[in-house]
Amino acid sequence: MGSTLARLAVDAGLDVVLSNSRGPQTLSGLVDELGPQARAATPTQAAAGDWVVVTIPVGAIGTVPQEPLVGETVIDTGNFCAPYAVTKDDQYRNQPAAPASAAEVRAALASARR
Repeated sequence: MGSTLARLAVDAGLDVVLSNSRGPQTLSGLVDELGPQARAATPTQAAAGDWVVVTIPVGAIGTVPQEPLVGETVIDTGNFCAPYAVTKDDQYRNQPAAPASAAEVRAALASARR
């Protein structure tokens, strides 16, 4: 979802700053593919943009640094895994119901602009 939004933004003439938990160097292929309107940065640097897109599994929302997002507009495209969804490795089989993605993100990023 994140790379698709980045492609759409670049196609619309916008500059994009990409980040992930593994470091800017891991995004070099995508940056090269997107061209001169894209660059990779740390999460803190990326949060300085006009708006921030968070695209991670909802269970990982606690790993998102909150301080850089204070006052920022955050768009959550989180990858929600429905309760009792079954993946090929049965990762979610018989798990208790999870909170809705939006509610969990809002609580975790309470200081971001709403």
